[in-house]
Amino acid sequence: EVGRARESVGGDPLLELTANSDGDYLLRVSDFQARGGAGYQYRLMLRKGPQLDLILPLSARPGTKQSFQIYGRNLPGGVPSGDGLERIEVNVDVPVQSQRCRSSMMKPVSAGMKGFHYRLGQGENASNTVFITHSAFPVIVDAGSNAAPDDAQHLPVPCEVGGIFQAQSGSWFSFDAKKGESYVVEVISQRLTGVSDPVLSLEKVSVDKDGNQVVAKIGNADDEGKSVGGRRFPTNHRDPSYIYKADADLKVRIRIRDNYVTS
Repeated sequence: EVGRARESVGGDPLLELTANSDGDYLLRVSDFQARGGAGYQYRLMLRKGPQLDLILPLSARPGTKQSFQIYGRNLPGGVPSGDGLERIEVNVDVPVQSQRCRSSMMKPVSAGMKGFHYRLGQGENASNTVFITHSAFPVIVDAGSNAAPDDAQHLPVPCEVGGIFQAQSGSWFSFDAKKGESYVVEVISQRLTGVSDPVLSLEKVSVDKDGNQVVAKIGNADDEGKSVGGRRFPTNHRDPSYIYKADADLKVRIRIRDNYVTS
């Protein structure tokens, strides 16, 4: 046996093979619970094109030309990314017209998200399709060096950030708040990938009369428990949001982490 797979992408298996020698290879496809019949159809795709596992950022502003980092396998000109995948950067003309996701099964909570479908290459050498959501704001990539409060990545307002949860580490960001203005901080992750449980923490940083830095907790945010669609079309999800009205001109720091991999 040279490999096996189960639930690699959205519950479906994906198997990558680099043949060590010429010859015939036997591929077996079956239902994990050994079920079958008229209600158990499948499609088997065999190709040599690139496989896109991740694209950053996960959103783009319509009508702009945006740079993306693509992580995957068999990427043209790809360089090792240190996690068993390859990485390339591409510039994409982001279409103005929005579409709903057609490349994977969507749950009711994600049905309202719109964007565009992207594929690397053409014809028989085309990759799988990934869905990139549209954003109304400038899009920034997580710098990756912001695992501590003092290293928080400073953000303009408004904006969107695209990043990856790292095991055993959260990401810190900051922005300048003006007295009397309200700010919405929202994470969109579980609604896109289905595999995360994000948590938000906010704190304010000010300076006292002696010039000393003062840090005070604002609050935390976790799951959104409300469901407007009832039991049939549940819209509750694990993505947090927080609304903060500044009581002074100050800096706000945000920590975002995944409950499944960080503490």
